[in-house]
Amino acid sequence: MSTLEKTKINDVDLDKLIKNKLGLLSFYLNKEINATRKPFLPDKNFYQNLSSDNSSLRSMSNIILNYLNEPIDALQTHFVTNNSGHVITQNGNTIPLQLNDAPGVYTKIKGEDTILMDQKYIKDSKKVVAILAHEIMHYYLISRHNIIMTDKMENELLTDVATIYFGLGILVVNGMTFQSTWFLSIIAFFLEFSIFQQPSQHLDTLNRLNM
Repeated sequence: MSTLEKTKINDVDLDKLIKNKLGLLSFYLNKEINATRKPFLPDKNFYQNLSSDNSSLRSMSNIILNYLNEPIDALQTHFVTNNSGHVITQNGNTIPLQLNDAPGVYTKIKGEDTILMDQKYIKDSKKVVAILAHEIMHYYLISRHNIIMTDKMENELLTDVATIYFGLGILVVNGMTFQSTWFLSIIAFFLEFSIFQQPSQHLDTLNRLNM
């Protein structure tokens, strides 16, 4: 679940929280951060018309996984109806729904890394990808690197910071609903930090954000 709906935090506290999460990521993922790529910039063919058979959702998920140097098809991805008690069928098995009114959820189902996506967003591929990027980062941190914080809100902020730091922030901005300034504040923090470090390398990113 994204932190976009969380209670606002003042700028000073948010700045400290972001730096704290950056320190944590740097400590545990130093090798990966040293190999940080340019931000993921979706081309004109990236956003696909979505269908209930999950093929297009899986395709976009695999592109993001490949960007992160993760195995293709490492994740099961499913559109589901966000109703209590609803079940989906996977490989012939009946599975309890675990979406719990969130737009998307990363979870493990019968030992398989799985992302469930609320089907009500199926006509908005940019919003779906924004949710998908966040949930893939949950998978990346939790399943691949065993990094998770016990406090739920702290863990969501950590995931948001990692989503941007590992290059997926534009996907979130392209599809986000501006219900709070939390994610925008994190984006601004990273732009300020990175532009003053290496301004010439961020012109493409800035141009994409101004589209």
